[in-house]
Amino acid sequence: NNINHASYKRTARLKERIREAVESGSAYFLTITFNNETLSKTNEKTRRLYITRWLKTLSPFYVANIDYGKEKGREHYHAVITSDQRPPKTWKYGFIDILKVKTSENDTKRISKYISKLTNHAIKHTTKSKRIIYSRQTK
Repeated sequence: NNINHASYKRTARLKERIREAVESGSAYFLTITFNNETLSKTNEKTRRLYITRWLKTLSPFYVANIDYGKEKGREHYHAVITSDQRPPKTWKYGFIDILKVKTSENDTKRISKYISKLTNHAIKHTTKSKRIIYSRQTK
């Protein structure tokens, strides 16, 4: 029961942090993938370290989680960061998609769905051992 309560509190804190980032008007949504060479020559723990180090170079605020493609099960990450300017496409281990998160009602609804997905990934059975990556700094 205490574990469930702690998980709930952590999830609530992450949702609040992402909401604050979005409302700041400086949030970006990233989809980060790996090329075949990186996938074949590294393990998941190493790739997670690559993600963490790279996100730290972009922003003092980030929240990211691992995900797997629906069709082929390909590993990738989703992240929300804050930045005063569009982040550069400097990801050298694969491909990156960068979307500016606007604060209109439609964007807020879309990011709300992402927030739920992000936090649900942290607590679902298949990702229990895979924690969300996040900075200590808020927005």
